Amino acid sequence: LMAAASLRHGLPADGAIAALEELSRAPETDAAMRTEIAAALAQARRTSPRDQRTRVRSPMVTASATAIPDASWREIWSIDLDGTLFRRLFDGPMTTLSPRVVERARADASWMTAVPTVVGRTVFLSEGQRVRAFDADSRDELWERTLGATGIERDAGGVGDLSALAVDGDAVVAYEGHAFAASRSGPSRIWCLEAATGDVRWSVDLARFEGREDFEGLFPVGSPLLFESVVVVGARKSTQRLEQVDWLIALDREDGTARWAVSIAGAPGTRIVAGRRHAGMTADGDAVLVSTPLGVTARVRISDGSFTWLRRVTVPLRESRIGVEPWEIAAPVSIAGKVLVLSPDDTEIAALDIASGALLESRPVGPETVWGEPRYILAGIATRPGTTAATPVLISVGRANVAFDARDFTRPLWSLSRVIGDARIERAGAENRNGIRGRVSVAGNAVLVPGVEEYLGLDLGTGAIAARIPGQKPGNPVLTEDRIVTAGDDALRILMPPERAESILRARLAASPAAPGAALALVELARATARPALALEAAAAARGALARGSGAGAVRGGLLEQLIALAGESPENGDAAYAIVDAIADSPRLRVRALLARGDFLRAKGSPREAVRVWSTLAADPALGPELVERDGIARSTRSEAMGRVARIAARDTELTARLDAEAAR
Repeated sequence: LMAAASLRHGLPADGAIAALEELSRAPETDAAMRTEIAAALAQARRTSPRDQRTRVRSPMVTASATAIPDASWREIWSIDLDGTLFRRLFDGPMTTLSPRVVERARADASWMTAVPTVVGRTVFLSEGQRVRAFDADSRDELWERTLGATGIERDAGGVGDLSALAVDGDAVVAYEGHAFAASRSGPSRIWCLEAATGDVRWSVDLARFEGREDFEGLFPVGSPLLFESVVVVGARKSTQRLEQVDWLIALDREDGTARWAVSIAGAPGTRIVAGRRHAGMTADGDAVLVSTPLGVTARVRISDGSFTWLRRVTVPLRESRIGVEPWEIAAPVSIAGKVLVLSPDDTEIAALDIASGALLESRPVGPETVWGEPRYILAGIATRPGTTAATPVLISVGRANVAFDARDFTRPLWSLSRVIGDARIERAGAENRNGIRGRVSVAGNAVLVPGVEEYLGLDLGTGAIAARIPGQKPGNPVLTEDRIVTAGDDALRILMPPERAESILRARLAASPAAPGAALALVELARATARPALALEAAAAARGALARGSGAGAVRGGLLEQLIALAGESPENGDAAYAIVDAIADSPRLRVRALLARGDFLRAKGSPREAVRVWSTLAADPALGPELVERDGIARSTRSEAMGRVARIAARDTELTARLDAEAAR
């Protein structure tokens, strides 16, 4: 069983297989034991090793060995995500909501659905209404694809899943919009895109698919799974009789036609159970493991949709007693020959035999149990450097956050509460989920725990804190070989060791001096590590690339904002920074932003009269004066904004006021 688990996680299994073969030949091994060993060897040999060369990484799946982060890791670059569900819901009405309400929603992360998927050096991300691909080193946007209509989703209660993508080789599969309890925002459309270009390979609307009446009302949920020839998607429909039905559907990878469709489970309900969770899926060799709160766990063959096994349990006619966030979506976990699932009423965790679905054992969960109140379960293989020892580990993620040896559910290995308590860490928001805000992810021996203000890096086997990374925000992070890629409500961000980042970015800049993205990322890195000279050097390189016509408008605007911030942080370098700002501000909008900021810089530097001169010139400029400037949610003309700043300074400087009056009289 350990051999099969190791192969699934991309770890060497030769030692475990050899040990089994040796045990089967031992004279003291009886016939019953030989039969059991033969079955274990057959399972291990049937298990396809995970191809580590592909390196598809996401917070939704356990990844292979990676660098364990330490406290030196810092944000290298970020990209604004202006199309996330949070931004669509709160940016528009922000003028009518109090800042406290908006910040509370941001801190709770209840609308945080963006999740990165990393393949090699490309980051793929869906915001629900568009999919984008970025270069992980330079932050250049490689492509963008809008998915159908845009705008603010209708109010349908809390969101029920993440905007997770399936990426494999040449394809990207995305769901349009967001899944709520009984419907999906917008069409029930599934998109398959070319990974290299974002071009549409095909798209289908499940609710109107191939004219099938039984598909009417279906909408996709959870995370799609990509296989060699098909895409497997989970779907739900709600009937007028308040019944809920969950389906699995396989679509042809090349053209989107239906290969097979099977109804997994159905359950009656009332209006009270509108908040049931959605089904979760996990790939398992030639099959899909699916578990639904409608009372079924099953193993379904990818080839034809037939059941290897199916297990039913009772479904309560009430909503789960545990509230969940979108990043707490649950799926079956397969490890050590077992499938772990949570019961529909969240009162127990069951371990099923992966070959037959038979119940091996179950344990109660809840506030007074060792398992706590898990929202979802993670699994990984903890290894020890220099040895072949490997421990299959389960983590119950929720209120208690406890890790167990998958072979013994009675004894916890460690708990996050105790780890934090022993280290005497004051963790923001600890009263709610131990301060977790985002999807916990596992890669090799590392566990990454996102929080309100910091990320924790833990050792999978012991729970020991390897790193506390401060200055963070809620996010759904994934650990790759050398960095953290995390997506939140406002931005996609990259964290890594500064020295490694500088080496990568300098190499990219040397190889592609005409591409400003790497230079801009180097500016951000230099600011994050308090090296203004490096920031100016990189900004000059970016300026040169922009002058040659390279780079999108977002890069130009991003560089301008970085230089304005640099001048504020390092006033002695302000003149040099604004010299580059003046050179790259090539539009009325950027010129207005640059001159207003330059005035602020001069005032803060102790030169209010020079600030007044800059703002007065700006207000008098016939080309720039009519431009609109937004501040505190209110749009004003540039002339009004500039003269307002002049008036605020003049009110405190009588000599300056007299001079301005004299100039006005002339």
